[in-house]
Amino acid sequence: MYQKFGDKMEFIGICADKAEEIGKFVKKHDLSFPVAHDKEKKVTLSFGVRIPTHILIDKEGKIKYQEPHPPELEKFMKELHKEE
Repeated sequence: MYQKFGDKMEFIGICADKAEEIGKFVKKHDLSFPVAHDKEKKVTLSFGVRIPTHILIDKEGKIKYQEPHPPELEKFMKELHKEE
């Protein structure tokens, strides 16, 4: 997703796992976008996230898309980009 849309929007990973586990994951998957450590789980809980979830937030801070296993995420992002 980042490779296709990284030039059109911001990507930020947020993870509540242990910091060393986040580092291993980022390295293993060669992520090139920032991944923030949500140590106190404030962000994940504020969005009601319990499992890995994809959330798209617009410039005004409104949630446009939120799904744990988004089969339609790429389609949604393409449509969203057409609207701009």
